[in-house]
Amino acid sequence: MDLTQKEFPLLSFLLFHLDPNSHPPLPQELEQSLRTQFPHLNNPKVLSSLTQAIPTSFFQTQFLLKALGPRPDPDAVSTARIKMTQVQESGEVDKEVEIYKAVVRMEEMHEEYARQLREAEDRLVGIYRNAVGEFENDEVNGEVVAILKAAESGSVVENVDLSGRQLRLFPEAFGRLHGLLLLNLSHNQLEVIPDSIAGLVKLEELDVSSNLLVSLPDSIGLLRNLKVLNVSGNKLTALPESVALCR
Repeated sequence: MDLTQKEFPLLSFLLFHLDPNSHPPLPQELEQSLRTQFPHLNNPKVLSSLTQAIPTSFFQTQFLLKALGPRPDPDAVSTARIKMTQVQESGEVDKEVEIYKAVVRMEEMHEEYARQLREAEDRLVGIYRNAVGEFENDEVNGEVVAILKAAESGSVVENVDLSGRQLRLFPEAFGRLHGLLLLNLSHNQLEVIPDSIAGLVKLEELDVSSNLLVSLPDSIGLLRNLKVLNVSGNKLTALPESVALCR
């Protein structure tokens, strides 16, 4: 396996996608591992964001290094540096000093290339996460719209599960789902539950566990049919007294 592919799999995958004639494909095992870690690589928007993020300077450096040849052997680089130091300290003229300098310069260029690879890989991981976040938000928004449309069309919506969707805001419009019995918003990033939750007059089970909540609204006490309330895994230090009004 190519060392560059092993150390920088995401970048190597994208380079092959951009120019399969110049870059080898990832070995099957490594590609499977990559797709497990980054499951949305086949999404056109995500893939486009990633390929556009590869800097032009990267390709220029890559072309130059290919023209220069392989990275010098570590022992050769170490010897060259020792020899250069000896020549500088002695003041003697060594006909091979330029060769030593060339070896060290090539090593420095390869090291700079490796630094660029590391930065590119880290940046691509960040861009992937942002792109997937937008993609998942679009999916969540689509789910919310579909739920509200179903309710507006006369359908009775009794169960809504939006767990693990990276939600940051509670959809205010959900307060109009008067027939809702179960609402699961666990494993999101909610910091506030709005007073509009009081509109869920038939709600029997509310799961907001594993969020970022520091408090619950007093209006939660208006949920007189609430039987199960899961708020574990938040930042709550106390519950509102109105909770006692729930069943």
